[in-house]
Amino acid sequence: MKLLSLVLFAFLPLQTPSANLLGTWTAEKDGTTFVRLELRTTGNSLAGALAVGNHSFDENGNPKTVSPASRPLSPLAEISTEDGVLSFVWQPDNERERFRFRLIGENAAELTFLPSEELLEELKDEGIPAPRPIALRKSR
Repeated sequence: MKLLSLVLFAFLPLQTPSANLLGTWTAEKDGTTFVRLELRTTGNSLAGALAVGNHSFDENGNPKTVSPASRPLSPLAEISTEDGVLSFVWQPDNERERFRFRLIGENAAELTFLPSEELLEELKDEGIPAPRPIALRKSR
């Protein structure tokens, strides 16, 4: 039932999304794809899925170590767009993580993790700044 709920939320109706958003977006570090975001339309609704490999951040908030993004991808929920910025919730393994996706070029985008206040405090206590946006490239 939970999977059905996630799938239903992933197909929220939106204004017709820009074709530039659609496709497969990836982030790599040292030859390892650690983020894979797939965006598509179903009718006039935007849907998608995301996989993120395990990673750690350096003292500047950039990815330091990464592992490959897993398959299958987990569906997106609560998808919305405002002023060309896509916001969504990703819920892998009973977690609830918010992201923002923004185009910065023809085949380039930024994916920003929006941590909870609690997680921001945890990172701060460990001397780690908030994660910086991750550069994505459109692969198809």
